[in-house]
Amino acid sequence: MFVIRPLKRRNVVVPVTLICMFLSMALLLLSVVDIPEAWSAGVPETQVYHQQMSSFLEGSSLPIEVIVNDPAGVTEVRCYFRFDSSVPFVYRDMVGAKNNIFTTKLPVATSTVQKIEYRFLVVNGQKQAILSPIYTLHKNNLIKRYATGVQNITEERYLLKAEVDGVGTVNNFFLQPANVQISLTRSQDHYGVLAGLYSREQLGSDIVSGYFGVFRLDPQNNIVAVKGSIVTRRALGVSVSQGKSTAVKEAAVGEQVSVPQISGSSWKGLFWRSNDYDNTVKPVTATVTQEANGKVLVTTSLTGLGHSFEGEIYNTGHLLVYDTYDDEDWSTLDGPATDLYIKIEDFVVPPTDFCKRPEECKRPEECLDPTVPPPEICNEPLPAICYEPLPNECVHWPLNIIELKRSTNERVPIGALHLLLLSSD
Repeated sequence: MFVIRPLKRRNVVVPVTLICMFLSMALLLLSVVDIPEAWSAGVPETQVYHQQMSSFLEGSSLPIEVIVNDPAGVTEVRCYFRFDSSVPFVYRDMVGAKNNIFTTKLPVATSTVQKIEYRFLVVNGQKQAILSPIYTLHKNNLIKRYATGVQNITEERYLLKAEVDGVGTVNNFFLQPANVQISLTRSQDHYGVLAGLYSREQLGSDIVSGYFGVFRLDPQNNIVAVKGSIVTRRALGVSVSQGKSTAVKEAAVGEQVSVPQISGSSWKGLFWRSNDYDNTVKPVTATVTQEANGKVLVTTSLTGLGHSFEGEIYNTGHLLVYDTYDDEDWSTLDGPATDLYIKIEDFVVPPTDFCKRPEECKRPEECLDPTVPPPEICNEPLPAICYEPLPNECVHWPLNIIELKRSTNERVPIGALHLLLLSSD
């Protein structure tokens, strides 16, 4: 965020009193603005390298390998997958080895499975999640690994994880479902939900949408923010009779969730606009009120835009608040808040659908199957617009940003843990 450029060396004698005066002014400025040693990472610099296989074989498990690099460090790599588009994604944690290589193996699919969809999700040291492009494999119907379909298949156990309800139907597509165990992920680790991998029907109705520290890598390795979802804390407390997702509820039963405690009047930091830092940056102080039900009120020293916010903090540590000045939503786009740090952002002009390739740029499904001869239509060139680069705004959207920090001795604790329980009615 801050770039300190070295001064040119000159033969100038500076009086000691002037140096002391300068240092005093610098210390005074720091005490007012309270600039931390390191601001948040901003847009991640994650790199994902994956060589996709041409197809998969019936009766065989599927080994997956990916190389991940991130200057902020890599704390977790997941492989989300599904054997049918009618079921929600489940995932398997990938195992790291030397040279930043992460591996896993997907279970053996039944003979009815013709297509496998999978993608990677990386969590870096800043708790940002980076989603890879989706990869699609078609079954090679020209080769049969086993004549009888089941011979010599190993008894390997597969530990999978899920974030939503409806995962029971996933077992219908595993050749050996008894060898597959699916556990529920705690609500604080619902990165797939934050990344928008699940539909509203799969999540239930009590969700909110926003930008919550998740980014997507496009095929050209550009990183763009992803609009995803969060299941509200109210949803985690409703009863089964209200039709809420069983997986989400069960993950919350008896779960001790360490929600950041952000109440206090000693927040200090900066406001600026990402595409015009020099002309918009200004110091900010703020008071935050956090209620036990997750409601959050933020009042800053700004006037007009960015002065007063209302919203909610979630189990993940993310905030979604709206500016009472213009009703615009602000969220923790770059990563969750902590007890000592908050960064909320608002798109000046939200990303729109013109950043997506039009439908006519998609090849028919039969063109993507490498195991059968492609029809003649697959050889026809796509419209010229499909080959044009996306506008720069699709990758670098201007943002209004408020970044706040407080020191450890200024923290106002209001209880470190919230215990989420299902209501009995």
